[in-house]
Amino acid sequence: MPNSIESAARAIAEALAPMPTKPSARWRWGTVVTNNQDGTADVDIAGTTVEGVLVASHVHAPVGARVRVTYLGTEAMVDASTTKDEYPLASLGGTGTNYFHAHNGTATLMSSGTTPSAQWGTASVCTIPAGYRPKTTLYFPMAKTGAAISDSYLQVDTDGSVTIQNWGGTQAEREYRCTATWAY
Repeated sequence: MPNSIESAARAIAEALAPMPTKPSARWRWGTVVTNNQDGTADVDIAGTTVEGVLVASHVHAPVGARVRVTYLGTEAMVDASTTKDEYPLASLGGTGTNYFHAHNGTATLMSSGTTPSAQWGTASVCTIPAGYRPKTTLYFPMAKTGAAISDSYLQVDTDGSVTIQNWGGTQAEREYRCTATWAY
């Protein structure tokens, strides 16, 4: 009889014992493959690309950055990055003089040179480094030496290309200066 009591007690204890639960939040490290326009990124995790992972607003995750992807149930989110959020002041190649700096989500390009002379002329200036490019095309007015009105603007595109564009009217080659600042 004692053996059956022990067996019954053991069976009751096993039936009432709580089941071990898996943690509700898990994470893995990965590398950003693509930044998408909708605030998500495609992340390579252990050789597999996970598409459309939401990137937390406080995280700087340019292409190539090592990031932590946290799994919250069936959702995934980039919530940390080992990438330092700064691009030190540096000269960018291209035409004219172009200095660039980025820090904490704000990028600044300081550009000077000569505008094209054609009425609707355009000229390539430089390319903004990946990870610091604007999410939409931006247009910035420029100051031109000897011009009361500037019919030219600096255009920064989402692919990083920076160009000068004349906006009709009589145009002559003139020295220009422009400081452009945006969120990335």
